[in-house]
Amino acid sequence: YTFRQACEEDTAAVLDFLKTEGRKKDMFPVIGSLDDFHNLHIEDFYLLEDDHEIIACGAIWNVSSYKQLTITKFKGIMKPIRLLNPVLSFLAFPTFKKENEPYDYPILSFFLSRDDNEDYYKIFFHRIKKEIRKNHKIFAVGLTKDHPIASVMKNLPKITGESTIYEVRFSAQKGDSISFDTEHIATEFALF
Repeated sequence: YTFRQACEEDTAAVLDFLKTEGRKKDMFPVIGSLDDFHNLHIEDFYLLEDDHEIIACGAIWNVSSYKQLTITKFKGIMKPIRLLNPVLSFLAFPTFKKENEPYDYPILSFFLSRDDNEDYYKIFFHRIKKEIRKNHKIFAVGLTKDHPIASVMKNLPKITGESTIYEVRFSAQKGDSISFDTEHIATEFALF
């Protein structure tokens, strides 16, 4: 397998891969062009290839120029937790910034593998982590608990959060049950 950063000549192949694999996922964004997404460039994408064919890809998308995570006030147990930053750093956990100081981190976005192949996800993920570490201490990725790489994520130092996604169907009748196929859902965390 070859892992590399995408270049301008890869644009059509990346878009085709994202459309083909994204079509298999509930809630994956419709992509007409990379220009549809603020500050996202083809060079932000990394590719895992097998004989020059894309089998997994993802983008290191830094959205901090227009969307920032800032903790305005630490409360309760979180207030003294910043004092543990040297220990957290030593243990390879993310550290906490001062109050009102924005975090600058990329989001692993458009993370797909051909046919949801778990091995491709794992190989890609281990390689992309090394790329991210060159410039950042932390990154974010949004995955469902049933994502094929969830087992790998359990072993990483992390801060986790939980989101709830609600489906609204105006034609639903009282008593109708609504459910997502959580094995085939792909929410793009950077777009929230």
